[in-house]
Amino acid sequence: MYTAAYTLGRDTVLVLDVGYKEAQIMPVAEGVPLAIQIDSLPYAGKAVHKQIQLLLEQHAVIVRQGKKKSFNSAHIKLSDDILEDIKVRCCFISPFTRAQIYAKNKFTPDELKDPFQEASSIDYPLDSTTIIRIPGIVREFACEVLFEQDIDGRSIATLILDTLLQSSIDLRQQLANNILVIGGTAMMPGFLHRFNSELIYFVNTSTYVNKLVIKKFHFHSPPAQLNYTAWLGGSIFGALDILESQSIKRDKYLENGIIPDWFTNDQVS
Repeated sequence: MYTAAYTLGRDTVLVLDVGYKEAQIMPVAEGVPLAIQIDSLPYAGKAVHKQIQLLLEQHAVIVRQGKKKSFNSAHIKLSDDILEDIKVRCCFISPFTRAQIYAKNKFTPDELKDPFQEASSIDYPLDSTTIIRIPGIVREFACEVLFEQDIDGRSIATLILDTLLQSSIDLRQQLANNILVIGGTAMMPGFLHRFNSELIYFVNTSTYVNKLVIKKFHFHSPPAQLNYTAWLGGSIFGALDILESQSIKRDKYLENGIIPDWFTNDQVS
């Protein structure tokens, strides 16, 4: 994650990497990664895949040779590759206000539910004879798992806010103005818009409203696709003179088994 900051040419950046297994955050201050503040949550691509499989079992229909049957009765367990393809080609992230209506309706009797029009269904060809009819509720709300809170009330939005609270006061505004979101899962349509809405919502809750005076957040657009921004940053880092002073050769590490402490300049002899 640290190297992703090099794609912006900035010394102070708050990096959030939403990848496959977890969402991970790291603040970088004056070019130094604040490793003690690295944090993560298991809300990322893998969680979305699990949710897609679950929602398909609850709502989808299989069409095979013109005959329909429920997805669940077909006992189909999709591979990660297919779930990834469904996520990329069919799914999107709902705006904050629409997601709130959906969440409210889940626990409301039918006669009291707010008016809600689902997104359109889409046919996904599983093989030459089988089609999965994916309803709008699966397409739109499989990704809601990314914004859920764990038993401690933490979400990917609170990762940002908690990191700001843990940072020194003079760094908080700089970090809030220089947020870099990377990772393949963050490329989902609507992710950044929804994420910003989540931040605005949580920063105005009782937990943060009296602790953080920050009310706006700025996201940078890196000069590469989000799923390989870190690799581009690593390439830039590898071309700089700083590489020698902040890296160790493989042979030297195998010889000593020690990684230098670059924060104190205590190098391996």
